[in-house]
Amino acid sequence: MPPSRASELVPLDPRYHGRLADLARVAGDLPAAIGHYRRTLALNPQDSAARTAYAEAVRRYGAAEAEQIGATADLRALIDTGLDAGRDIYRTYWP
Repeated sequence: MPPSRASELVPLDPRYHGRLADLARVAGDLPAAIGHYRRTLALNPQDSAARTAYAEAVRRYGAAEAEQIGATADLRALIDTGLDAGRDIYRTYWP
């Protein structure tokens, strides 16, 4: 089953999005990885693995590229919901 179809079937499972994020990161698809890490954090803000992986993806590929693909907008959206993880990552790479 393609990941897009599977994500429609289990949209509220943070573990699923975390696994998809890991697969996308390994495959080099940074936009998809960051999108799934963002979804994981939105569903489970305490997921330390997703927080770490999201921050690592931004660190590894650079703040400029992360900004270009919309990661900063994602982080600001998470911050607007009160998610501390988004604020922490944002402050680290965009002081």
